[in-house]
Amino acid sequence: MALSLDIVNVLQFYTFLSPIFISVFLLFQSAMKGDLKGIVWIIGSFVAWGVGMIFKSMFNKQDDAREGSGKRRLFDRPDMAGSDSMRVMAGSTKSNVPDYCKVFRGPFSSDIIELTSIPSLNALFHAFTVSYIAMGVGSNSVPPPEGIIFLIVIGILAIINCIFRVVHSCDTYLDVFVGAVLGTGLGVAWFFAINTVNPTWTYYGEEDVKGKCVLGKQKFRCTYD
Repeated sequence: MALSLDIVNVLQFYTFLSPIFISVFLLFQSAMKGDLKGIVWIIGSFVAWGVGMIFKSMFNKQDDAREGSGKRRLFDRPDMAGSDSMRVMAGSTKSNVPDYCKVFRGPFSSDIIELTSIPSLNALFHAFTVSYIAMGVGSNSVPPPEGIIFLIVIGILAIINCIFRVVHSCDTYLDVFVGAVLGTGLGVAWFFAINTVNPTWTYYGEEDVKGKCVLGKQKFRCTYD
């Protein structure tokens, strides 16, 4: 069933898909400008995703050990099927994880640990992107206005996305907090790594000074035959 056209549904649609929109925008921007900034950023985001999955796997194994000893699991998503207080939208999966919480199924058997919600990979992605670009803007002796505006836009998207994911039981506040802290640390680390190799590969940092041809003051005399 199609969503009704109202401001809340529009915000939810764009914010839930914001990681895809941001990725496509940055890659197309690099393609049009002929630079490697988008490629470098997306490699870093994949590294951050891998680190996030490692942490998620660690929490999943910890819960498995607790369950094996007869204790309650701590890091699973809320059981939406057994709770009347959860807001369940259309399209729930067999694992009680709503379809809108995940756009695509994860590769490399990552669905095995999909019920473990900590850390929030969405919060990790947004925190990584915001911190990585913010470091570039901050490292510039004259922070470019377009960089500041872009930071504000993706920052607002990140906040709205995390709020909606908590409201709809995709993540908890703890998941978002851990994901944001981890993503920020990885974003800062990736910036310093890339800035050491080639500062021009970072966003809104100091660019190479390119030579420009400037015409001097010339005098022209018109003659008539």
